[in-house]
Amino acid sequence: MDIRIHDEHMRLSRVFKALWEDYKARKSRDQNEKTWCNTELFDVFLPDKLTVIGQTQASTVPGVKRRREHLIPRLAVAERCIEMFEEGASLEEAARFLQDFLKCVLVSSDEAKRIDSPELGQKSQMPDSSGEWWQSPNSIYHRLEKAGIRREVILEP
Repeated sequence: MDIRIHDEHMRLSRVFKALWEDYKARKSRDQNEKTWCNTELFDVFLPDKLTVIGQTQASTVPGVKRRREHLIPRLAVAERCIEMFEEGASLEEAARFLQDFLKCVLVSSDEAKRIDSPELGQKSQMPDSSGEWWQSPNSIYHRLEKAGIRREVILEP
């Protein structure tokens, strides 16, 4: 894992801190709705060069439609980042978390359908078997593995 924190991850960390502060203010006014954030913000702040770590073999076939698939669902990353601030994390700790866990792989459209299928129930959350996924960098592959995409078939982008 990269030791230096990228400026882009720090900026996104600041956005989550602001969302958390807004959440606290609403919560203190008895507005207990869950913090909402448009997770497409990730793509605005972080270029592919900082997030795309590989591609599946199926996504390299000429003519196959492909897309970026976040290894950890963006909503799960957002919720964990908010929890971190509730637990007293610093901006740097949140940025390090984002840098370590906000990763994508290019997959074929068929693979994307399998990953997001209702049967697996992991479109916006991690599989139950992942437990506290943020405690293990290897857990980022659990969604792919549950969809039958082996980690060892992931190639460099």
